[in-house]
Amino acid sequence: MTVRALLFDLWGTLLYVDDPASIAERRRESFVASVAEALSKIGHGHLAENVGSAVDAVVSEMVALHEEGRDLSMPERLGRLLELIEPGLRSQVTPHAMAAFEEGVVWAVRQNPPFAAPGAQAALRGAHERGLGIGLVLQQKLQCPKV
Repeated sequence: MTVRALLFDLWGTLLYVDDPASIAERRRESFVASVAEALSKIGHGHLAENVGSAVDAVVSEMVALHEEGRDLSMPERLGRLLELIEPGLRSQVTPHAMAAFEEGVVWAVRQNPPFAAPGAQAALRGAHERGLGIGLVLQQKLQCPKV
């Protein structure tokens, strides 16, 4: 069988967010503020004080899932985040509001782009030089950064 293409998982394989502590804290603060703003835009700004602890909890849950080789889709992640902000909140959010909330959360990620993993550029360049097609798998609605 001839290999004609390679498929890469973007997050955690080619890109990562394993920052020095000072950058990680700024990234977290920016993300929490953006989630609180997105929450406000969908009519639940009164819950903004719960966002920081909810973000920390969902990140911990995601780390545990990743260690087990599992993951959640973006809608599942956002639903879990809303439930951690306030139990029952997910069921109160309309599909239109959920799309607006997702856009606000994704905006936060765009403001703090990840870093290329060591060897990512060489792996992609090598595949390209060999004429292999390259596919990227990601769950977020982001424009793929140049790797």
